[in-house]
Amino acid sequence: MDTEAVGPTLSAAKEIWNVISPFVAAFFASILTYKVGIRQTKTYYIIQRQLQALQELYTALTLLRHYCENFIDESDDIGPITPDNTPHSALMNANNIRNTLSMSAIFIPLNIRRSIDDFLPFLSLLSSMELSPEEFRDKCLYETVSNKALDVMDQICESILYSK
Repeated sequence: MDTEAVGPTLSAAKEIWNVISPFVAAFFASILTYKVGIRQTKTYYIIQRQLQALQELYTALTLLRHYCENFIDESDDIGPITPDNTPHSALMNANNIRNTLSMSAIFIPLNIRRSIDDFLPFLSLLSSMELSPEEFRDKCLYETVSNKALDVMDQICESILYSK
């Protein structure tokens, strides 16, 4: 084989590579930038949606606590002041929390979902109790539900403040 024929071909390939290598590098850099940008956008969306879901759940639990305060603190002559959008029964509060949870369950951390699953039977018991006559109603159950709602609210705050 002729070595002179290989020599010019090799030097021509080097010259061609020197010309096209910046374009190849730019192509790979743009692909890498695009992939990283997509990942950052997706992560940003997921974090925003998770914060929105936790805020909606926190609001539903806050409304429940306002509702329970109506029955816990009856000493006020004027009556408790609750926001206008507070549901007016334990059943409505339970449905509000369940709907909020079911619409955003994928964005709510597992430990919070489990806490709510442990908490909802107390709320169902409170709903059943509200259907009974007035003399069978127990104010302590309102306090229990309010305290358990506060525990879940604390978990939501910890999830937001200490999330990775």
